[in-house]
Amino acid sequence: IPYELGYGTRACGNIKAYSTLIFEVELLGVK
Repeated sequence: IPYELGYGTRACGNIKAYSTLIFEVELLGVK
């Protein structure tokens, strides 16, 4: 997620300002 759609120019805990967010997801099933 680009920084503009995440935390933007603000830092939050260990996440620095202007950080790109990367999530790893695992698909467990499909119905």
